[in-house]
Amino acid sequence: MPTILGNFKKLIRSRLLKAKEGKNQSEDNAEANAVFRFKYTLFKELLSAN
Repeated sequence: MPTILGNFKKLIRSRLLKAKEGKNQSEDNAEANAVFRFKYTLFKELLSAN
């Protein structure tokens, strides 16, 4: 049976992991944004060529 203290520990651990991942996510988001912009530019060129 879960306890209040056990649930609190899980909450703290999950928040700490998210904080650590936040640094990596910002780098991943920047890379994904660059890829999206590149694909969008290619798509616009394709539309204008049609």
